Amino acid sequence: MIIDSVSLRNFKCFADEVFPLSKLNVLTGVNGVGKSTLIQSILLAAQAPALSKLEFNGALVEIGDYSDLHHSNALDDSSCISIRSANGDFRWGFEEGTKFDQQKYPTSLPQMDGEQNEKDWLGSNFVYLSAERWGPRDYVPLNTQHANPYWLGKHGEFSIAFLNSLANSSLKDNDGKSLATTSEDDPRIHSDNIGVVMLSNIIAWMGEISPNVNINTDVIKEAAIGYSTFDFGSGSKFRAINVGFGLSYALSIVTALVSAREGSIVLLENPEAHLHPSGQSKLGQLLALTAAAGVQVIVETHSEHIINGARIKVRKAEVQPDLVRIMYISRDDEKLASTVEILDLDKMGHVSNWPSGFFDQQAIDMKTLITGR
Repeated sequence: MIIDSVSLRNFKCFADEVFPLSKLNVLTGVNGVGKSTLIQSILLAAQAPALSKLEFNGALVEIGDYSDLHHSNALDDSSCISIRSANGDFRWGFEEGTKFDQQKYPTSLPQMDGEQNEKDWLGSNFVYLSAERWGPRDYVPLNTQHANPYWLGKHGEFSIAFLNSLANSSLKDNDGKSLATTSEDDPRIHSDNIGVVMLSNIIAWMGEISPNVNINTDVIKEAAIGYSTFDFGSGSKFRAINVGFGLSYALSIVTALVSAREGSIVLLENPEAHLHPSGQSKLGQLLALTAAAGVQVIVETHSEHIINGARIKVRKAEVQPDLVRIMYISRDDEKLASTVEILDLDKMGHVSNWPSGFFDQQAIDMKTLITGR
């Protein structure tokens, strides 16, 4: 399922904002302006056992109580999340003019509009990776409960088990067909990868972050754990805890992007964490190619290299510019709320406009270095 737009009214730092979505949606801005809020609104719906109400706290996101969810400068106690999609329009919250007794604040957002029987409305290939991903571990758990075969865990903790299932071709759809391969025309197939085997394609993209890297996985079903080692072409294998944070942090991101199926949704927070700028740029290119493969990606980032990587794929005409949408979020001191500015790309990869504060720190610092002021 692809989301067309999300509207937020009196939701956290937003008074009344609409987020029109494309395939690759990049959320950026300084700290504390609400970049995570759009993702959190989707997660509230994703974690709901039924769409009749959205609980504030669950397995994917914990908002707190209604005072944490409600816009602090609102004129009344109303709030609303609206999601438009091909599966229908959904709306949760309370109508304008609502007033609550402070001792009786709600503990969930009731559904206002939309079908109530669309329990799996996000689809079976929905993936969310939080900013707080697992770093290197000697061993990790297996996914023994989540029905989504692509689910990597919100911290990426099931990535090793997922990769092992690709290696053993044990990942299958409901018809028993192997999901360990991709189509021959998939734009995400790496130039160093021969064939359509998904695992080798993931490893090839990981090679953009750490050259010549290879990932080896194994699981011990009796203990419900998995583990991994890395090698770099020398024949020696190294435990994950001995190769740094970058590879472990990036592995779940690359795995999610390469394995995501057309029509699915991937939500990512700070994919650039612990990565060298060149690796960040390559990751931005993979993000754009994932959008070209028909996957909707919503990513929060502080990295200009991520954005420039996506722009490169547009400049090379490998990705259509309308598939990439940059959303610059800033705080409006007059409105006492955050606002979103949509920045589109042209076919040359140029940003439509360059608002103040949008990745201009390098220019500011260089001016200071040159002039001393």
